[in-house]
Amino acid sequence: MQLQNNRYLISIASEGLPQEFAFDPFLFLRQEHLQTQAEDERIIFQLLDHKSNKIAAHLPFFLDGKGLAYSPGKAPFGSVQFKKRLPEDVLAEFLLQTKRYLSAQKNCHTIRIKSYPFAYAPQESAVLTDLLLKQHFRLSHSEINHHITVSEAPFETKLHPSARRRLHKCLKHGFTFQEEEVNLLPEVFHFIRDCRLERHYEAPMPLEKLAGLFHDFPQDFRIFSVRQQHELAAATVAVRINGQTLYNFYPANPLRFNAFSPVVYLTEGLYEVCQRENFKTLDLGTSNLPAGPNFPLITFKKHLGGEPTLKLSFEFNA
Repeated sequence: MQLQNNRYLISIASEGLPQEFAFDPFLFLRQEHLQTQAEDERIIFQLLDHKSNKIAAHLPFFLDGKGLAYSPGKAPFGSVQFKKRLPEDVLAEFLLQTKRYLSAQKNCHTIRIKSYPFAYAPQESAVLTDLLLKQHFRLSHSEINHHITVSEAPFETKLHPSARRRLHKCLKHGFTFQEEEVNLLPEVFHFIRDCRLERHYEAPMPLEKLAGLFHDFPQDFRIFSVRQQHELAAATVAVRINGQTLYNFYPANPLRFNAFSPVVYLTEGLYEVCQRENFKTLDLGTSNLPAGPNFPLITFKKHLGGEPTLKLSFEFNA
C-alpha cells in the first residue's frame, strides 16, 4: 500500500523475515513475542522508509475470525510503535489504511488497541491518542501507570519520608537484595502467587507459561528478591521492555513482612540495576483490582517516587 508521501510504503510483515527498525522495539511488539500471545491469526502492518530502508512504524493485530481485530494478544500492551519525528500526516495515513484493510480484506467490524504507558514515549503517545480519536476510535479504558525516572540521584532521595523509614528498617535488620538464578523460578513463582492471593490480587500467569518466557527470552526476563537471612521477604519478575525501560512485573511480599515493607528495598535494588545498566525508566505498572483502582497501592507507588502517566485503550466500531 503506497502512501501519498512516496518515501513510505505500508507492507504486511512476513513471518521469520527480520527487518531493521528505526527505533528500539518494545518486547511485546516483537515478532518472537507475538508468537506466544495468542493462537488467532496474526497480522503485522509495517511502514517502510525507503530513504533509510528501515521500519518506521510497526502495528500488530490478532484476528478472532468473528470480526474482531485486537492488539495485543495476552500481553500488557500492543499498539503501534513508531520512530521519533515521523510526520503526523504519514502516521495518520498509516493508521487509516490499516483500519481500511482490516475492514475490507479481513471483515473486521471491531478494532481494539491497548497502548503502552505514556512514560515509554510521551510525545509519540500524545500524537497517537489525538490521531486515533480523530479517526473515530473511542477511549474504551483508562488506567494510571506509575514509573520512576532513573537518574544519577540516589533512590532514597525520591522517597516519601514514610518509605524512607521502611528502607532504613530493612537495612537495619539485615535484609539483602539479589538477582536469583532461573532455576529458582518455581520457588519464586509460588511465593509470588501466594502473596498475590493473600492480598486478593489476580493470580500470576501459570508457571509453565512463565517458564516458557524465561526460556524463550533469557535476556529479557529476570528474577530479583529480598531475603532476610535465607527467607524470602519480597520478590519480583522484571522484564526488559527495551534498552530504555525495565518493567517491575510481579512485585510481591507476604503480609507477615508488612511492618518492614520490603518491596521498598526491592525497588531500590531494581533502581540501582537500572542505573548500572543504563535504563532510563523503571516501570511500576498499573494499580487495579477487579472493582476498580487500588488506591492504597497507588499511594504506595507515589511514596516510592512513582510518577503517574496514562495507559489508554481504544476501540473502533464500524
